Amino acid sequence: MDDDSKQILLLKIGVAFLVFLAILIFVVIIISVKNANKKNSNMETTTRRTLSGEVEDITSTSWFSEEITSSSETTTTSTSTTTVAPETTTTTTKKQSSSGGGSSSSKNPSSGGGGSSSSSSQSEIPSHTYTVIGSNDFTSYHNADNSMEWNLFNKINSNTNNKYKMTLELRTAAERIAQTCCEAPGSCNEASKQLVDSEYQLTFRSFMNGTATYTTNFFYENLANNELLKGNYKYIGVGVIKGTGYFSCAAWIVDGD
Repeated sequence: MDDDSKQILLLKIGVAFLVFLAILIFVVIIISVKNANKKNSNMETTTRRTLSGEVEDITSTSWFSEEITSSSETTTTSTSTTTVAPETTTTTTKKQSSSGGGSSSSKNPSSGGGGSSSSSSQSEIPSHTYTVIGSNDFTSYHNADNSMEWNLFNKINSNTNNKYKMTLELRTAAERIAQTCCEAPGSCNEASKQLVDSEYQLTFRSFMNGTATYTTNFFYENLANNELLKGNYKYIGVGVIKGTGYFSCAAWIVDGD
């Protein structure tokens, strides 16, 4: 073999070696890339966690794939506004009733000043809160005559400059007084006085009717007096009870002078 042939052979061997080396390097690179990808898939796990509305990316390195579950907590603050409506009440002072003999009217002691007094250093009399009512507020008291009660009330107010206001509490009290009279016809005045002295301590007048007469004017004439028509009172209750037979009883009770 001549020199030229040897050189050509060596050149071919060199080129083949370079090509083989290049192929080997390329294969090594491919294997390395695959191994790297496989390692990343086994070692790195990216999860998303939500905390109070904020999203946070967390990368954890582990040989195992971990699943992290977290809940999103939302805190809601509610504001409520409460409106309280003012209450309007009318307060008057209870009056002590005297024993007063012979009359079916219990009179107040005349101890100075005619105005309403809500407090006194020498008095422990509690105050009343009254509910003012109208003719559409019918009584539910047993045997009470609602129409006659309002007729009497209107008759009284038409004959006095002091326009009374009918109250639920005083009307019930007057009905109880009238009922007491009908239950004790022979001692109407005394029975009424005992009831008023023990429970109401207010100015009152009662009347027991044992006749067939049953009219507004008849009851008015037997109940009206100067104290009722000229007294400086504000609230009134009128009660009329229909008893058995001819018996009927009527009463008024006032407060707020």
